[in-house]
Amino acid sequence: MYAPARYRIEEAARRAAFVDAHGFAMLVDVPPQGGAPLASHLPLLRLDDGLAPGDRLLGHIACVNPQAARLRDGVPVLAVFTGPDGYVSPAWYVTGVDAPTWNYSALHVTGHIRLLTGLDANRAALARTVAHFEAQQPGPWPLDQLNEADIQAMLPRIQAFEIVIQTVEALAKFSQERPEADRAAVIRALAESPRDEDRALAAEMAAHYRQ
Repeated sequence: MYAPARYRIEEAARRAAFVDAHGFAMLVDVPPQGGAPLASHLPLLRLDDGLAPGDRLLGHIACVNPQAARLRDGVPVLAVFTGPDGYVSPAWYVTGVDAPTWNYSALHVTGHIRLLTGLDANRAALARTVAHFEAQQPGPWPLDQLNEADIQAMLPRIQAFEIVIQTVEALAKFSQERPEADRAAVIRALAESPRDEDRALAAEMAAHYRQ
C-alpha cells in the first residue's frame, strides 16, 4: 500500500483498535499459477492481543463462495480494512486554494491461511465472531438463542480459517499536509455534511488530532 510517512499509523495499539472498529474486511487471494484474483467481503477479528507478525485473524467463508475452494493451508492473502472516507473540497480551505482530494483511512494485512477443520471448529469460530460483534450492541444477542437445528444446518456450509499475519501497514490520510486552520475547516465541513460517512470521517479526524 502506498503510505507516505506523514499518514502512517505506526502505533500497535491504534492498529489493533482500527481492526476492532472496522472489522468488515476485503479478503484477496491470487492463484500462484496465474489467473484472476478473487475478493470476498467478510468479517475478520483479532485472535491475539496485538496485530503483529505471527498474530492471527479469525474469519469464515461460505463454502459456495468460489474463493473458498482456493483457500488452502499456506495460501497467501491480503486483508483490507477501511474506515470512513470522503471528498475534500478546496472551497473549505481558509488559508488558500489548492486541489481537491480525498481523505480516508485503511489498514492492510498480508499473511497466509490456516484452515480450521471440523464442525466444532466452525461452531467455535461462528460463536466467537457473533460474541465479538454483539459486544458492541446495547443488548448482546447470544448465538445459542438460534434454533439448534438451524445452527447444525449452517455449520457444514461454512469454512472457518485463521490468517497468520506476516505484515501490517496502516494509514490515516486526514489533511496532515494542511495548516491547522484548514484541517479544522475540513472537519467542520464534513461534520455538517448530509452524508453519514462524511460525518463519521469528521469524527475520526477529530479523534486523530486529539491524540
